[in-house]
Amino acid sequence: MNPPTSTPHPTPPRTTAALAAATVAVTVTMLVLDLAWLGVLAKDFYDAALGALRSPAVYWPAAGLFYAFY
Repeated sequence: MNPPTSTPHPTPPRTTAALAAATVAVTVTMLVLDLAWLGVLAKDFYDAALGALRSPAVYWPAAGLFYAFY
């Protein structure tokens, strides 16, 4: 038997637009999940663990810079 000369399902080339769209989709998804985790699901845990160290309000410029660099 002869070996196959090509793969049955070749991977299409990825375009810059497709990669940018995937990056935006992942970023938005992770941001929503993180906000849900920090703001709803684990809020009581962090309140108990951090106590007075936790600020009652979010400082959005610092949060934005953190996520931009992270």
